[in-house]
Parts: sequence; C-alpha cells; structure tokens
Amino acid sequence: FSYALEARSSEIFDTAVRHYKEGNYLLARRRFEHLLRRDPNCWPAHYQLANTYMKLNEFELARREYELCLK
Repeated sequence: FSYALEARSSEIFDTAVRHYKEGNYLLARRRFEHLLRRDPNCWPAHYQLANTYMKLNEFELARREYELCLK
C-alpha cells in the first residue's frame, strides 16, 4: 500500500515539475499543493512550490515554503 502511495506521489511531483517547466505555474501550484496535502514532509515539493510562488509573484508564500524546506 505504501509503495502505491509513493508511486502516486512521484507521479504528481513529476507532473507538477512538467507544468512548471512549461510555464503553467497555476497548474504546477495546484499539483504541488495537492502533493503536500498527501505528504507534508516532502521537502522537494516545498522547494518547487516556493519557486512556483516566486513565478506567481506570491513572495510571502514563497518565503514560507523556503523556510519549510529548511526544517
């Protein structure tokens, strides 16, 4: 069961990164946020979400996500 969850999380992360690279920041944001609801300790998702917030000019949210990466 946990392997299925990990595989699904990996798929969500990869999709979010693809959206980010394509410049679809709103879709990337939704995917990263969805992933973090499932796995709040996934620091790579926090980092990528922070980068996404930066692209969306949501600097305070980005700062919060970068801080979560460091914890």
